[in-house]
Amino acid sequence: MKLSQKGSYIMTCDFAATSTNRISRLRQIVKNGLTSSFQSIYKVGDLKPFAVEGFIRGPIGTALEAPEKLFQAAQEADTRAALDEAAYTLVLQSFAKLHWPGKLFLNIRPNTLLASAFALTHLQLAIKNAGLHPSQIILEFTEHEPILSPDLLLRLIDPLLDQGATISLDDVGAAFASMRVICELQPHLIKVDRFFIDGIANSLVKRSVVQSFVNLASDIGAQVVAEGIEQGEDAQVSMQLGIGIMQGFLFGNPSAKPEFTPLPEGFWGSLRSARPRRPKCNAILST
Repeated sequence: MKLSQKGSYIMTCDFAATSTNRISRLRQIVKNGLTSSFQSIYKVGDLKPFAVEGFIRGPIGTALEAPEKLFQAAQEADTRAALDEAAYTLVLQSFAKLHWPGKLFLNIRPNTLLASAFALTHLQLAIKNAGLHPSQIILEFTEHEPILSPDLLLRLIDPLLDQGATISLDDVGAAFASMRVICELQPHLIKVDRFFIDGIANSLVKRSVVQSFVNLASDIGAQVVAEGIEQGEDAQVSMQLGIGIMQGFLFGNPSAKPEFTPLPEGFWGSLRSARPRRPKCNAILST
């Protein structure tokens, strides 16, 4: 009996030690273990990007290098808010060092801003300390968690919007009540989730879904971004549906120092003139 109790006690201590080590490790990563990269985003017809999206990664070669793993671990260790702030601060500083006149899509969780009375102040200071102006920033809010109070969020970020910042709703269609959030938040840009863009040339169902987002965007005066473009035929169909902004590996990979070399002359013309594939009604089911 004593052995059993002792064994149970030792297991509890080991778990606590493991948890403490994990939190300590995450704090170290938040402090000096993050790296940033950027991916160019193009308006249809333009040869030069008008914006880049900023990304962060954990220590290269570790289990926490992938952003989704890193943020999941931070959530479990209750250090998510600190990681969020460190991430957007690094992206802002790295973007400023590019000395590039375009705009930055800055990923930030809405609930990070709503969680603290000082969250907006921290963001404003991070933008200012990087030597940037709010008009250079596109606040990109993800749909991978519910936006609990769109009205409160809009009131909160109103000072940034007054200075020229804009709103992008990311991963539209991937999770929580897209149409409702779009109507309530009325973002300046709508980024359709890559699931609907990848293979859209071969799926009538995906075309129908994306067309509904394009129509809604038109009604509220927003622009639509096609995420995850890898194939020219998917870019072609996206353009046919009225999407005016493109992002994906077809246009360049994320890089710490992105190349701003213009696309080749005739790039967009070649996409428009490519022979389209015949879509299938059930293509979405096999994705």
